[in-house]
Amino acid sequence: IASTHDLTKAKSERILNTVLDTIVEAVSDSRTVRLHNFGTFGSYMSKERAGVNPKTQEKIKIPPKKRIRFKAYDAFLKSTK
Repeated sequence: IASTHDLTKAKSERILNTVLDTIVEAVSDSRTVRLHNFGTFGSYMSKERAGVNPKTQEKIKIPPKKRIRFKAYDAFLKSTK
């Protein structure tokens, strides 16, 4: 980023960190972030589900939990091949 846009490394690092912090904040607030030709970041609540404690083999309920999701756009997927 620094060399491409004629910036110092420190300034480009601050810009990148600001962008990433903004994405994290938005997804934490259950908002969706769409980046053109890259993908979509979002969150959702998983459902309660059954599980097994591997040590005791006891059946347990795994509570719902906020999860993060990323869906890559086709343009991004094609550029990585």
